[in-house]
Amino acid sequence: MPGPAAKALGFSLLEVIVVIGIFTIAAAIALPHLMDWRHGLRLRAAVNEVRGDLERAKSRAVKENATVSVAFLPAEGRYHLTYPDPEGNLVSIKSQALPQGVRFAVENPDYTFDSSGNKTSFTSRGTAQPGALVLENERGKRRSIVVNFLGRIDVRD
Repeated sequence: MPGPAAKALGFSLLEVIVVIGIFTIAAAIALPHLMDWRHGLRLRAAVNEVRGDLERAKSRAVKENATVSVAFLPAEGRYHLTYPDPEGNLVSIKSQALPQGVRFAVENPDYTFDSSGNKTSFTSRGTAQPGALVLENERGKRRSIVVNFLGRIDVRD
């Protein structure tokens, strides 16, 4: 007759089912938060990219002593940075698409670049055509990028 040391080691079926149940409940609670976090991350990345490109446009305008334009193409989810060279040819600095799940919210009342042909321009003195850009993710979370006349670029929730 086997002694206590020969007893089978392992988990019972009931213990395995309880552990699987606990993991399932934890995953059900955590998954929506992870999805929101991922969508929020994409929005933050897009806002930082656009803000950085607007700063780049302002710096390039001063450096090149020219007017640098940033044209937003809401239907395509893209924007372009361009400036005219001394001969008058249009030079493309950058063309960028927004990340998947992020769009220009042109229907938002805070979006004001639509009244200026969906673009802003920075002069050689760093001043700008003022306006506000609104980006929105799939969950409806929005962030605004505001450009004032002096060329200051602010991000607002």
